[in-house]
Amino acid sequence: MSNFNITSRYAKALLDDSEEKALLPKVHEDVNLLLNTLSQSVELKRFLKSPVIKQEKKKEILLEIFSERICAETKNFIEFLVSKKREDLIEEIFIRFIEVYNEKHGIVVAEVTSAQELSDAQKKELIQKLEKRTAKKVELKYKIDESIIGGFVIKIGDTLINGSAKHQLTLLKKKFLEEELVLN
Repeated sequence: MSNFNITSRYAKALLDDSEEKALLPKVHEDVNLLLNTLSQSVELKRFLKSPVIKQEKKKEILLEIFSERICAETKNFIEFLVSKKREDLIEEIFIRFIEVYNEKHGIVVAEVTSAQELSDAQKKELIQKLEKRTAKKVELKYKIDESIIGGFVIKIGDTLINGSAKHQLTLLKKKFLEEELVLN
């Protein structure tokens, strides 16, 4: 069975179970906390993927790190994953959980890259326009990349909206070169 099928099965089980117990908002918050921690700790990822470290030790360390910050439902799920020897897939399962959660709640994540920080008014306007365009609730994730000179690049799933000054200059240069070839 592929990792996608495995992670989907566990993610859907966690979502369904926490929804049934009316704990979905808290579990969603816990999963985001766990994902943020994992994304910032290469050591923790290595620890979880290590075949040398015993499952009991992994469970003990995970619970020591998170037990005060997550609900019992999430703790039980982590213990279950470790007991099934799926701790190496925890990050992928939680990423898939967020994807399934977003699909179920009509949420789309847009990654916005701009040359400088957007103002609150710009962020609000961007959310409104993207929600109108996608007919879904939009969550924005921001990145700064000064190399795009100005404007912004938005990525929603497989769709890329490139309104960067760098891209516009590249298109303009290409157009001038094409016209120069036609004239010669």
